[in-house]
Amino acid sequence: MMHFDELVQKAAQALSESHIPYVIVGGVAVAAYGRVRSTLDVDIILDLKPEDVPGFVLAMQGVGLDVTPADVLDALRERGHFTVFVPGSEYRLDCKGAYSPRERESLRGRTRRKLGKTWVALDSVENLIAHKLLFGAEHDVADAETVYVRQKGLIDGRRLRERAAALGVLDELEALLRRVERTAPN
Repeated sequence: MMHFDELVQKAAQALSESHIPYVIVGGVAVAAYGRVRSTLDVDIILDLKPEDVPGFVLAMQGVGLDVTPADVLDALRERGHFTVFVPGSEYRLDCKGAYSPRERESLRGRTRRKLGKTWVALDSVENLIAHKLLFGAEHDVADAETVYVRQKGLIDGRRLRERAAALGVLDELEALLRRVERTAPN
């Protein structure tokens, strides 16, 4: 059975070798930046066009993953998401195209980071924090705060504020910053 970290590495390697622009967002990106939590899926935004689908499907099948061309094409046409399954496992890739300006910004701003033996494309820290604040559930805000604290020295504060303002969560970011400053050791 494929382990979760192996799934992330194999998917990233297959996408890179297929020259399909992608970015990993969500829980895996949060874990890479410092807040390990359980998840069964890898959330991926892809710059995938209908003509890329056969190569994408072959790449996924080549690393032992299960997806059908029809599912991918339907998702692209409907501007929805599709699932790539790991046979015999609860793990999966939850994929979607870069349909909106927010998703295209995640692709543009992605960073490369080594996870295990593989370089993967992750959402930028600034974009990840702003999106987590936008989603706004308690665990999302906790994710944003932990990532901020763990990556503080590497964060571009101006860019973080720009992303938060663009997503309409500047007040939430300021509240997060106040909480972090209150709890920071002296």
